[in-house]
Parts: sequence; C-alpha cells; structure tokens
Amino acid sequence: MNDWEKIVCLILSVNRWELTKTLDSYAKLKEKKIFDVDFIAQSDFQDVGMRLKQAGYDRGSLTFMMSDRLVSAAKTITEKDINVQGTLLETESEENRKFLLSLSGLGEKSVSDFYRIIWNQQS
Repeated sequence: MNDWEKIVCLILSVNRWELTKTLDSYAKLKEKKIFDVDFIAQSDFQDVGMRLKQAGYDRGSLTFMMSDRLVSAAKTITEKDINVQGTLLETESEENRKFLLSLSGLGEKSVSDFYRIIWNQQS
C-alpha cells in the first residue's frame, strides 16, 4: 500500500466507519480510481463521491464530505509535488504527523489510530 492509499484509508475511516470496512472495499476503490492521486486531484468532489458510492462507500451526505476531503488532499499533494509512491509515511515522525494533520478532516486521534493500525499490519 503506497502513501496515498494509506491517506485515502485514513480520510475515509472516520466517524464510526472502521478501517477494516474501508480495507474490505480496497479492490473496488482501486477499480474506481480512488487510489490514483493525480486523477482525484483533477476531479471534482461530486464525481469522486459517486465513485465512492459505486465502490460501496455510501454514507449518505457524508460521502460527499469525504470526497471533498480526498480532492483537497490530492490537490495539496500534487501541488507540493509530494512523492506518495515512496515511503513518506513509513515512520511516525513529527514532520509526517504535521503533514497528516494539515489535511482536512484529520485530527490527532485519527492520525494516532492510523499509525497504530497501519504499521501493526506491516509487522
């Protein structure tokens, strides 16, 4: 899983939507191009919201709030030319934590849970 895929999972897995539920939809999310950072950066949130719903991520009006967050994060990443195919988030550093917290919709609890869950899976 590359860094953008991790960020997508983090953004989508909030407000009582478990990470495991997001990961269960991984293949469908990939098929709908949700894990293509450049595609999402160039898309509008309504299109991304419809793609999320088609992939099984249907949370009513929250779906479009999350799609807006994804588009915003993708634009930030592409504008700053951040390499999300690499290992930017491989370790929990202050710099990585700051970057994640700068993305819309991510708070301390989400970021802490993200590090705990994602990196435990890699162990």
